[in-house]
Formats: sequence, C-alpha cells, structure tokens
Amino acid sequence: MDKNFFSDVDSLSRDALKRLQIKKLNEQIEYLSNNSPYYQRVFKENKIFVEDLKSLNDLRRIPFTDKYQVGESQEKFPPFGEFLCVPEEEVVKYFRTSGTTFNPRNFAYTYYDWWHISIEMLARMKYSCGVRAADRAFIAFPYNTFIALWSSHYACERIGCMVIPGGGTSTKERLNLMRNMKVTVLCATPTYAYRLANVAGDEGIDLRDIPLKRLFVGGEPLAAVPGSRARLEQIWHAKVYDYYGCNESTAPIGRECKEQNGLHVAEDILIPEILNEDGEQVDPGERGELVISNIAAKTMPLLRFRTGDIVTYDDEPCPCGQNSIRIKILGRTDDMIVIKGTNVFPSMIEEMVKRCPELGSEFMIVIEVIDGSYELIIQVEPEGMGKFKRDEEEAVKKKLAEMVRENIRIRPAVQVKEPGSLPRFEVKSRRVIDKRNEDAQ
Repeated sequence: MDKNFFSDVDSLSRDALKRLQIKKLNEQIEYLSNNSPYYQRVFKENKIFVEDLKSLNDLRRIPFTDKYQVGESQEKFPPFGEFLCVPEEEVVKYFRTSGTTFNPRNFAYTYYDWWHISIEMLARMKYSCGVRAADRAFIAFPYNTFIALWSSHYACERIGCMVIPGGGTSTKERLNLMRNMKVTVLCATPTYAYRLANVAGDEGIDLRDIPLKRLFVGGEPLAAVPGSRARLEQIWHAKVYDYYGCNESTAPIGRECKEQNGLHVAEDILIPEILNEDGEQVDPGERGELVISNIAAKTMPLLRFRTGDIVTYDDEPCPCGQNSIRIKILGRTDDMIVIKGTNVFPSMIEEMVKRCPELGSEFMIVIEVIDGSYELIIQVEPEGMGKFKRDEEEAVKKKLAEMVRENIRIRPAVQVKEPGSLPRFEVKSRRVIDKRNEDAQ
C-alpha cells in the first residue's frame, strides 16, 4: 500500500479544517438543492435559500433529520425514500440497518461513495493503527446486509491484506481457521470477540496459537467501557481498536489511532455537532447528542442527522498528529434507562461487570417489579463453565452491587445464572429487558 493513498487532511490545523468544511458544505448544499427530493422540499417548506447558507453557523437553520424520518420516507417512497440523489443504475452497494432500535432502513452507495469515502476512511484508520499488506485479516461476521462487515473486509483488502471471510461457519470452525491461517488482524463486535474467546476455552484452543496483533471492534460501545478493552487485550494478547459509524453517515464517523484516546472524526467528510437538550453546542468534556452532516457523499447524504448517540468530545491535538476532534461514546438515547430518577446506560453496567474477573462477559439488565416498586436487576454468569460455591456467589454479588451503587447511586439486585444460559449475540447485542413496557400494555 502506497502511503500517498492516505490524505494529510487529518493533520490540518483547526482553522484550516474549518475553512475546508465551509467550502465543502457550500458545494454540498448546492448539490442537494439540485438533486435531493427530500432537501428540495425541506428548503422550500422552511424558506431556506441556498445563498443564505454560507457558514458553519448557518447549518443550524436546517432542521434535524432522524432515523424515523428516513424510515417513514422509505415506507412512502420505497426503497430509498426521498433521499436518493442519483439514478438507481449508479448504485453499486446496498445495505440495510440491523433494526436493533427501529425498523430496518435501506441505504445505497455509488462506486465513488463506497470506495473513495467509506472504504478510504476505514482503511485510513486501520493503516494508522499499523495494519499492513503482510497482515492476514479475519472478518468474524455473518456475510449479510450489515455494513460493518463489508467495510472491514474491503478496507483490509484495500490495504493489501489477505482477507479471510468468516461467514457461514460456526464459532469453533472460525477459531480453527484463524489458527490454521495464522490470522494477525481480527474484525468483530466486542460481544462476539468475547464469544470467540469463551468457545476457545471450552474447546481447549489456546488463543496464543493465533498470532493476533490487532483486534478492531465496532457495532457496540467500547471506548466508553475501559474495562472491556483491557479485558479483551488481556484475553487475546493483542491491541484493541474501536471504530464507530451508522448507515446514515455513509462513512465511518469515528476511528481510533494508536493512542487509543478517543475516536477521531473524519471532519473533511462529516461536520459533527454535539448538542444538549436545547440544541446548543456543548463544551469539550460535556455530554451531548452527536449530530452529523455529510459534506462529501453524493448518493444519500444527510445534513444534521441525529445519531441518537450520547458522546463527549476533545478538540485538543492528539499526540498521533491528528487535529480532528475525538469523541467517546457513552450510550444511546434510546438505550438509556431512567430508573428512580437516574439515567443509566448499559455501557455503565458493562464496565463494572468487566471489572469482575470472576464473571463472564455476558450480562443482561432487567427492570421489573419487586415488592411493588421497579428495581434494577443485573443477570450475570460465572467465568468459564464452572460454578460458584455459595459463599463465592454471595461475595461476587455483593461486590458487583456495591460497585454499581458507588458509581450510579442505585443498588441493584444481582442474579447469577447458569454458565451459558444468557443470550449470545454475534452482531449487535440487546442487553435490556424493561418489563415496565410490558406492564403498561
């Protein structure tokens, strides 16, 4: 791979980056006003004139878009709604959302958007973390319409790696294939990376026989769960890097560098806003919802898309040399549980579970009625396939309950389940069972 493939945009100063964003925003708004049925209608309804949108601050005049609007538009105008800006014969890639938080939605890519935006961004990230053509990359996903597996596959291929697809095989078969092919790079969700390790233990497969150097995880929060990263690195004897995106963004939104201190946003492709509940930009370190505007894609670009992800950000230069802002994902607005007046994200619970070496990586959060009031229940399993003695079980339940109480001011009930009894997830995990919703029906 020629290093010149990668742009030097990431090393631009903040002022130079802002000037580039303004230029590309103007071009994108002009493009959408001519090619997007959705934005033609939005601009007309809101009396927004293209010539009035000339600065980053002017972007706020454009209404938000969210996944519900995208879904409703696609139901009314299938398959891509009012968002497709090119003739369908120019579409070369099709993807569909997982439907984890809403009905599945359809997304299209032209050749340019796929190779020169989506794949280039992820290849840039993997290359910056040390991936080279000599590596052998294993893609531990089912090969379906989930974009993360395909972007990982082609990003590694673009760098020049030997890419080994893991679709259509069992977890045990994948482990044996990784060992036999001497895999050095693994791409998976954090949940499935744990699943692979657990099955390796059950089958007597020594992970040190797999010469893994780097593990790239996406699809679920990792950077906000430091205990999870440390545990994965210990289990796999490899460095773990996080990346993050959504179908609506067209390109990966954030990707880690070797410093592992936040997800760099590709600000030459996306303009990020981190907004409070009043729609105002928050300061670095404060929580807010991430809103993104794509200023480069041409197939289905969205402006001011509400990701539903709660993040903090840092705009100081990174030691790696990049000056783009870095975000940390704390959770999703639609994953957040409000119980006894406290906001709780599954990632908060996950961090504390991962800090208990006696426990396995799987867990579930259940909210149900106990003695007339709603209570938070955390279901866990012992590490491996063993069982706790009674005093050991009571000790670990007390340990986890105290940890949760100290960190989020709620004392949960902890239930230890039989090894292997909690749900296993290969792609995105679903960790919350809220029985309040059932009671309301």
